[in-house]
Amino acid sequence: MRAAFHYDPGDRLTVDVCLRPPHGPTVTWVISRDLLFEGTQGHTGMGDVRLWPSPTHPGR
Repeated sequence: MRAAFHYDPGDRLTVDVCLRPPHGPTVTWVISRDLLFEGTQGHTGMGDVRLWPSPTHPGR
């Protein structure tokens, strides 16, 4: 699924993630920058939002 990330310097604690599924409307989630950073290091999050590094694109 494609995603676009948007950062607003006026809200330094969050990042908007716009998810574009193959079918259906774009959905925007607001997540903490801390959660996003932790997801670049390993599995993190719980419930509906869980993040982990991509095994095929490390460091991206």
